[in-house]
Amino acid sequence: MKQWTLKSEKKWLFSPSQREVLEVLALRGVLRSQLLTTDDSFQFNKVVARLKEAVAGLPEEPATLPESEGVSEPGIAALLEADAKGAVIAAEVLEGVRRGHLLDCLEAGRVVYRLPWARTSVDLLVDHFRQHVRRFLPAEQDRVAAMIVFVKEQRAARRQGPSAKESNRDTTSFERVSAAWSQATVSHRGKVGSGGDHKSENWLG
Repeated sequence: MKQWTLKSEKKWLFSPSQREVLEVLALRGVLRSQLLTTDDSFQFNKVVARLKEAVAGLPEEPATLPESEGVSEPGIAALLEADAKGAVIAAEVLEGVRRGHLLDCLEAGRVVYRLPWARTSVDLLVDHFRQHVRRFLPAEQDRVAAMIVFVKEQRAARRQGPSAKESNRDTTSFERVSAAWSQATVSHRGKVGSGGDHKSENWLG
C-alpha cells in the first residue's frame, strides 16, 4: 500500500515499529493538511489517490479495539514512548487510528467542497469509501454515510443554482468590478452609461 513515508536518509533514526506509527499518524498530520491547504488541483488529486490506496489496503474485516483502549486516539509521544520502553503496540490499536485518520481526511472534503475544481475528486473519494465501507466498524460506517448524504445534498443544491450571495462568495472584488465595468457603456460625451456624471470626464477624456 502506497502512502506517506519517511525519507530514506531519516529512516535509520526510527525503529520499524516507530516508522509504522509515524506513517499512520501522517495520514492526518500531512495528507489531511494538504487537502485543506493546497490550491493546486494536481497536488489535491495526488493526495486523493493516496487516500484511496490506503482505504483499499485496509483489512477486509476491521479489527475491534480492545475495550480497555476505548476509541480515543493515542498521541504520537505516547506511542513512541511505549515503543522505546519495549512495549508492544497492539495491531488493533494502530489499525483503529489508521481508520480514524482516513475518515478525518474524508470529512475534510466538506471544507473544500465549495471549490469547483475539488468537487469531482471529493465525489469520487466519497464513492470509494462507500465501496469499501465494510472495512470500517459500524460507528465508522456512520461517518461514511454522513458524507454520502452531504454530497447528495450539495449536488441537489447545485442543480437549483447558486444564490447571489454564494456567487459573490467565490468571486474576488476585482472580478466583480471587472464584470460591472464590462456591462457598462461609454458614450461619445465621456460619460459611463446613462448614470455617468461629469466627474468621469476628468479621467475618461
